[in-house]
Amino acid sequence: MKKLIVLLIIFAYHLSYSQWEAVPPLPAKLLYGSLATIGDNVYAGSTTAGVYLSQDKGVNWTPKNIGDTKPRRVKDIALSGNNIFVATSDSGVYRSNDMGDTWINLLDGLVSLEVNAIAASENNIFAGTNAAGIFYSSDNGDTWVERNNGISNLEITKIAIDGENIFVGTNGGGMFYSNNMGNDWTPINEGLSESEIIQVRSLDLNGNNVAISTEEGIFTSKDLGLTWSQKYIYPAILKFYNDKLYRIPDFPSELWVSNDMGDTWELINKYGLSYTYSEDGKGSAFSKGAVSFAFVDDNIIVGTRNNSINVSTDNGNTFHAKSFWEDAVTSILVTSSHIFVTSKTLGATLNLIGGIYKSTNMGNIWNSGLGNVSIQSTVSKGDTIFAVGDRKGIFYSTDFGESWNEKELININENVYGLYPLAINGDIWAIPTSTLGVLVSTDAGNSWNNNQNGPKGARCVAIDGNNIFVGTAGVTGLGFYLSTDYGDTWQSKGLDSLQVYQIEISGNDIFVGTQKGLYHSTDYGETWVQKFYDISLPFVTNFLYYEGNLFISATGAGYAVNSFYVSKDKGDTWVRKDQTLPNSHTTFFDMGGRTTNIVAKDGYIYTVAITRSCVFRAKISDMLSTVSVNDDIIIHNNGIKLYPNPAGDFINIAIDNDADLLAREVQILDLLGLVVSKQELTDGNNRIDISNLPRGTYFIKVGDRVEKFVKM
Repeated sequence: MKKLIVLLIIFAYHLSYSQWEAVPPLPAKLLYGSLATIGDNVYAGSTTAGVYLSQDKGVNWTPKNIGDTKPRRVKDIALSGNNIFVATSDSGVYRSNDMGDTWINLLDGLVSLEVNAIAASENNIFAGTNAAGIFYSSDNGDTWVERNNGISNLEITKIAIDGENIFVGTNGGGMFYSNNMGNDWTPINEGLSESEIIQVRSLDLNGNNVAISTEEGIFTSKDLGLTWSQKYIYPAILKFYNDKLYRIPDFPSELWVSNDMGDTWELINKYGLSYTYSEDGKGSAFSKGAVSFAFVDDNIIVGTRNNSINVSTDNGNTFHAKSFWEDAVTSILVTSSHIFVTSKTLGATLNLIGGIYKSTNMGNIWNSGLGNVSIQSTVSKGDTIFAVGDRKGIFYSTDFGESWNEKELININENVYGLYPLAINGDIWAIPTSTLGVLVSTDAGNSWNNNQNGPKGARCVAIDGNNIFVGTAGVTGLGFYLSTDYGDTWQSKGLDSLQVYQIEISGNDIFVGTQKGLYHSTDYGETWVQKFYDISLPFVTNFLYYEGNLFISATGAGYAVNSFYVSKDKGDTWVRKDQTLPNSHTTFFDMGGRTTNIVAKDGYIYTVAITRSCVFRAKISDMLSTVSVNDDIIIHNNGIKLYPNPAGDFINIAIDNDADLLAREVQILDLLGLVVSKQELTDGNNRIDISNLPRGTYFIKVGDRVEKFVKM
């Protein structure tokens, strides 16, 4: 019987994985320093997260980083036939012939793993290293030979190839040219600069025309680099397309075009690479630091330093970014046709000055409907969207975010700061604040009352009929409170030592998230039962009670770790559900991966990972598919914690708030459910000897509590 029980546990563990998918935008703050195109396909290389592929001219993106062998720190990409070649800063050159599904590391003869640049022409491949110069391959990268004859500077930054003409840019040595497959190189620096140290940052070819960008600006040549002329005094990213030369300066990141090799320039887009664009400039924010550039028909794709990938589908008139700006996202709201994401002022999402942004196509394109305002949360009532500014009150939209109006907090004369999510129940509205307690309106927000004697440090609020519940979580107040007279008087309802972050009410059930887990009351807060607590993940700052199911996000101190759990029985048993579907562009579970609020819509649950500024969703049916009261318990409230995990000779068991578990037998079981060791926990001794166990995965069982660990 024990063997059967453990097998059920293992089965539930395995089926609980692979639930979440990251929907657009792409991860924030990735630097895409390289782009390559073939047909409608665009390959983008990130300096930290590998290769991404778009098969629709840059509109949608899929990661190509699956498997053990894959490029990660990508510096450059080259395409030749069906082959994709990737230069990396730490592991040499990779090749794929199946659109990035699998990769081969090409190191034979390549003496340096720091490869800055790569170029391909049929089977001829050139790789430029950071300190060892140029390497050449005539067999698609299977073998490499050094070809540095005539190159005086071996720190290669850029390579361009057109037939037999090969150009190399260096860091401190200018330009070099070869017309015999790199057997010999000739310096071509006449007219570039009087300085002896010139760094080539961008390089492109168009027949006999060559264009480069350096620290001293743009230079062009009409005679294969024999002579150069300066055409612009600042650095920029360059690209030839349809016999025209395009440039994007570092800042402002505007798109310019020249029909005469840089003699004259025309500005294409007035507002630069920005999310929003209006005549008064409201909400517009430049994506500073373009680092790569590509064209596919009318689409223009630009990689930047601080805003990932920007795409224009109208010849460069307007651009849309493919990632959020920073990591100050505050909430997500999903309606029947829109996704809204809000951000705060400091390091705000999509824009340096905060706001609320919406997508009508599952995140492929985001637009600003309310800029210049630091927004804490959103809520919908019918077709009206309400946004709460953490310092400026309430904004509302009746046209799904196309336009916004401000709803004044009438009767609130004092400055109010730290506004938290608005609760609405008919005409009764309530807003918790960190400075003025709870603001209450009984006329749908037209006027407001505030009892200064009410609970301080209000963090969350919920309304049930005429009852208003408030959770406090600040230096001026802790615990849970109830008002039955619209906020005129308040009663303490326990949890006096706890910070309360969220409240969910359904019938007689009240759930609250605190810094010590999730609590449940069935008698309006007269008594409380702790339903979830993990001493390594004590903070339950956001959760969802939906159709009788609990979905919670639990985080560690300082939000260093985040995990997600699901319960079908009001918190009596839990299953962990925080792994990610294959091919998702970023993982759900990650160090520092704290999430914001959780919402449900059309069979999915949604949340936003703050530190990665990504929208995640999961099918509710998948999340619940392995959660059954008939399954053995995987995670309990007051659960056990194993550390370190993985472990060597010993592993410690921590048990919080349950002294009854001491002096109990500890069983260690293998993956087949067989008991391989029995020991006892006694007061003052929580160390278990595992030195005799072979390496592998095991389960520790204390009473009816089970936790998995890995023996190294």
